[in-house]
Amino acid sequence: MPQPTLSALFPGATQDITTVTIPKSALTGLTAIASNNADQIFAGLVARAIAYYTPVRRDGNSTAVPAVVGDKDVSIIAKEGTRNISRDFDTSVDYEEQTIDLSFYKISIGGGLVPNDY
Repeated sequence: MPQPTLSALFPGATQDITTVTIPKSALTGLTAIASNNADQIFAGLVARAIAYYTPVRRDGNSTAVPAVVGDKDVSIIAKEGTRNISRDFDTSVDYEEQTIDLSFYKISIGGGLVPNDY
C-alpha cells in the first residue's frame, strides 16, 4: 500500500513547494479561535498523529475478528505514554504531565531522524 497522504492525515490540508496548510478543524481536540497559541496547535497536531498513526495501523491485529492486516508502508507509530500528576507545593496546584511515544521506522541507513527518509 502507498504511504499515507497529507490529506488522509489532515483532512482539507494542502501543500505546494513552499507551504503546508492544515485547517484547524483537522487538529484533534483543538477549539479553533483566531488566536490559538503555538502550544495548542502543536498539541492538536500530536493528538491527530496519535489518532491516525496507531500501532494497529502499522502492525495489524491478528486477534481481532476479523483480523486487521498491518501496513508496513506506514512509517510512524504514535501513542500516549505515561501520565503523571505532580503538585507544586508553593502554589498547591496539580500539574499533569503526558508523555507521547513516537516511533519512526525506516530501512537502517543511519542518520537518525531525517524527514526525507520516511
